[in-house]
Amino acid sequence: MRIDIWDLMSRKLILYYKSMISIPLYIFLLIYAAFLLVFIFFFFANFFHLFHMGGTTVTSFLVTIILVALTVAVLLLTTYSLRTVSWSDTLNLGGDAYNIFNPIF
Repeated sequence: MRIDIWDLMSRKLILYYKSMISIPLYIFLLIYAAFLLVFIFFFFANFFHLFHMGGTTVTSFLVTIILVALTVAVLLLTTYSLRTVSWSDTLNLGGDAYNIFNPIF
């Protein structure tokens, strides 16, 4: 009996790809929260350097006001968009839809 290495590998890959991988949606929320923490740190560091170094010109205040307004707008839009998401749901990866050895076409 001849054992074909490609046949053996394809069977293992098919079994691997048929297993379901589920990622909870709150993982993406935690990644976004970590990004926000880093952003807020640099945001306040920018304010500190702006006032500490004496950059109190009209241009610096205008740019700061625009930056604050855009930041608040993005946070409000994000909150509005994500308020209806059920964070206990999962994102399913894998399964028969992702089987590379049994294409749809």
